[in-house]
Amino acid sequence: MTKQARTNAQSPAPPAQSADLVKLQPAGALAVPDYLKSVRSDAGFEDVTREDLVLPRLSICQALTPQRQKQNTDKYILGLEEGMFFNTITGQIYGNEVRGVPLMMKKAPRIYFKPKNEGGGVLCQSFDGIKGGRLSPTCAECPNKDWEGAKPPKCTQFDSFPLVLLPSLELIVFALKSTGIKIARQWITRMKSPPFVGKPMYSGIYNFKAVGMQSEGRPFFGPVISLVPFTDPVYTEDVFRYAEQTYQGLSGKTIKIDDTEHDESGAEETEKTPF
Repeated sequence: MTKQARTNAQSPAPPAQSADLVKLQPAGALAVPDYLKSVRSDAGFEDVTREDLVLPRLSICQALTPQRQKQNTDKYILGLEEGMFFNTITGQIYGNEVRGVPLMMKKAPRIYFKPKNEGGGVLCQSFDGIKGGRLSPTCAECPNKDWEGAKPPKCTQFDSFPLVLLPSLELIVFALKSTGIKIARQWITRMKSPPFVGKPMYSGIYNFKAVGMQSEGRPFFGPVISLVPFTDPVYTEDVFRYAEQTYQGLSGKTIKIDDTEHDESGAEETEKTPF
């Protein structure tokens, strides 16, 4: 699971860094030295805004996830196994179950991935799902967004949910791609149902569990999402206020999400009800 909650819950999680620039390190190498543990300062980040940050994704390791392949020396995460949640930027492994507070839903980004058998990579990307990328001035007029019968669009849209992970208070994004919109709709419906009618999205705390599934005969690991009971001691006013503060910091902003190595194994294509 996650590391111990930080004692200072007054400021959001530290800025994320690009996975292209920072090599993943063994877990022990990320331990904070004793002389830094009591330091609380944002010195050097005075001009940094949310627009300057790329948020990591909460991803589920699949059989072909690059971070699981030892030959990918710059991406390989020691100890990562299929069915484990992990942070796509820091390489933190959370196990097969995590808890988090959803802050909002963002219909973004849209990403057109080059097929892995052609080298992979991002061909085109829109951070807001409206303005186009290299292939079209706007997403609305781009043919790559359209379904071809039962064949999914070449350009994938993500319903993205920024989360505050517990107990570490990390800010991370849980994304469901366009083929998994049914899961997103079910989850949103649950979040707007009693006892949450008239309450903000961050009122509830949810458990995310990776379980084995199949789609068209292909095995993979997908998420099952359940509401943590209100009787659980994880519900505190401090957690609620922290989530509220983080929501306010993100509200109205364009959120840039780590787009490296989105899984293409169909992990969001299941029709399984997540509740």
